[in-house]
Amino acid sequence: MDVALRLGRILKQRLANAEVVFTRTKDVFISLEERTYIANDIKADLLLSIHANSSPYPAVRGSETYYLDSAGSTEVMEVSARENATAREKVSDRLELMKIGLDEKKMEESRIFAEDIQDSLSRLVERSASSAQSRRVSRAPFVVLVGANMPSVLTAACRYC
Repeated sequence: MDVALRLGRILKQRLANAEVVFTRTKDVFISLEERTYIANDIKADLLLSIHANSSPYPAVRGSETYYLDSAGSTEVMEVSARENATAREKVSDRLELMKIGLDEKKMEESRIFAEDIQDSLSRLVERSASSAQSRRVSRAPFVVLVGANMPSVLTAACRYC
């Protein structure tokens, strides 16, 4: 939660002309589906879900950014399975909804948004002289992205913020 809030505050400072809305500011659980509902309810232009990443390998440091797709590498699918574990609905059920509502324009806008976020995180890491790395932009079926009415991405930051 601390990592997500720090990144969120940095974004809020840098995007002074934008209205930044946090789905939570305390370490109180809000379901992944509810976070998407909040973004839809306020008619957000973009959804950026910031998560603290984890890895079984202590040397892994850095950030990854994902946009919605039902496809992904084996490693990415394992990450999304861990992240989706707290979802109220089964991912397979949500993916059926996704296939109905996923349009190419929103997916392309999400990909561009993900690349912009990852580039910004890379520059932040370079300036901090950290050993963290900008890891990648990938496609993945994260529950928090399914059903969003706007371009949406999930950024996972690991051990450097």
